[in-house]
Amino acid sequence: MAAQVDVADYFDQVVENVSYKWEDLARKLGFGRGEIKSINATLALQDPDAKCREVLERWQGRNADGATLQVLKQALIDIGERLTAESLKLKGKRNGTKVFTQPKMPRVSPTPAVFQRTDSGPRGAERPVILMINDEYGTSKGGVSTINCEAVQTLKGKAAVYATVLQLKVPPKDKEAAERDEVKLITPVQPEGDTRKPSIDWLAFDYPIRYPKSTLPLHEYLEGLDPKSSLPPHVDVIIGHADITDTAARNIHNAYYKNNADLIMFTHVIPEDTEYYKGGRKAMKAGEKEKDMLDKVDNAKAAFSVGRRIFNHFSTKYKGGKTPQSHHVFLPKPSKIFLDANVSPGGGQKVVLSIGRVRKVEKLKGHDLVGESMRDVVKRINSRWLVIGISEDDWETSQKILEDALNSPDLNPTLRPYGTQDDIRNDMMMAHLVLMPSRSEPFGLVGLEAIAAGIPVLISDKTGLAKMITDLIKQKKISAEHRNVIVETSVNDRDRAGDAKRWADRIVDVLEYSDYEFEKAARFKRELVESRYWEESHNAFLQACGITTAAADQ
Repeated sequence: MAAQVDVADYFDQVVENVSYKWEDLARKLGFGRGEIKSINATLALQDPDAKCREVLERWQGRNADGATLQVLKQALIDIGERLTAESLKLKGKRNGTKVFTQPKMPRVSPTPAVFQRTDSGPRGAERPVILMINDEYGTSKGGVSTINCEAVQTLKGKAAVYATVLQLKVPPKDKEAAERDEVKLITPVQPEGDTRKPSIDWLAFDYPIRYPKSTLPLHEYLEGLDPKSSLPPHVDVIIGHADITDTAARNIHNAYYKNNADLIMFTHVIPEDTEYYKGGRKAMKAGEKEKDMLDKVDNAKAAFSVGRRIFNHFSTKYKGGKTPQSHHVFLPKPSKIFLDANVSPGGGQKVVLSIGRVRKVEKLKGHDLVGESMRDVVKRINSRWLVIGISEDDWETSQKILEDALNSPDLNPTLRPYGTQDDIRNDMMMAHLVLMPSRSEPFGLVGLEAIAAGIPVLISDKTGLAKMITDLIKQKKISAEHRNVIVETSVNDRDRAGDAKRWADRIVDVLEYSDYEFEKAARFKRELVESRYWEESHNAFLQACGITTAAADQ
């Protein structure tokens, strides 16, 4: 009768060579996420060697005769340790006798409270650890920051969330936002004497120095009040944002968490549409930019496109071979700061508000079109044009661009810098109409924020927001009267005069019947909120993060 091999004879050799990969080995030997975290949290198991041995002993104890040398060797090969696997030579008998091992019962270790099962936990177990790769945190700057914050707010109470930032000292407003959303911010390391300013390269390429991976046991890291500059020792999901932090998210995932964490990407841009209006090399490089975005999202667990317009664009792009495992729409929820705004018509002079940078993007954002329209509007109604989004460096250039577009002796534009969300809300509260005249806008958060505030809006039909409004009307979630906020707009200057006249006529009509338009805007706000249009996409995001629908409902 052939000798039966005691696989425990090889544990010392395995521990010595691959203990640093003990979690990968555990996964290949059939351990679930919860049990792996329980082992990692056990105070008695202080180092990787002890954790690796615990895994091996539990595996042998529960599988008895099924815990064979061949199974162990295959698991080692599967985690990239072929040399170790091949070095495990069959030992046969001990002292000339057959060796049979009594199955060992796994040791039961106490589980710290942070890992105890909760009703809101994913997959019926503990909360996942999620790492957002951000350059900043907080809604004060709008745009991408707003989307990132909304993703975190969706996870609030359902996951342990961490977010990188590039600031060496996080602004008080951003700290307040992080505390509100229950996310811990991770700042970069700056060695003594290093005076270089933070850049996105710190995240994308310098992360081993700027954002090292913590060597603490996971439970100690999670219980810490301040992660400072170290990334979590274990992560379940990493989230990046296309064209901003996607390179960083992919690189950090591959270097630190490749075999443990899922990768999720958000996309809020369509370079092939928007770069055209910026001219020169940017227009020429649009294709390369999208190709790079496809490279970063390839084989990611999921991609979330902000709005149906972006989703449709990249659904076609993903047919080319570079594709995530799943692709979903993500619809932004109206921000509370705007929902809480108290607005009314009133006032003598009518204020028309448009928001967005001017220099080099005046055609993309439609500022030139509004200028021509306001030249006509000001002759028919007492009004002024307020433009938000001007940087100090571009002030004079932006002013000249807008004045040339106006070409009017009756009106000069009022220019203001792009402030915080509080500043924008306050400006909206003084406005009678908010415009979003973009010739191409992947989504259009400014328009959504104006609707959430209850301000009358006019929106270009070449925006993702217009697509969302049209879809909601077709789904009978909002009234068809709201289709009138959408204005037909050409993507180029071939019908510039026609575009300017359409916008001017619609602007005058809204301003002349301001009281009625504010009543209609209030209905739009109420119907939009009551439709809860965002819920399906937010639940899809939670499920991609491993959070069950039942947990998401809580």
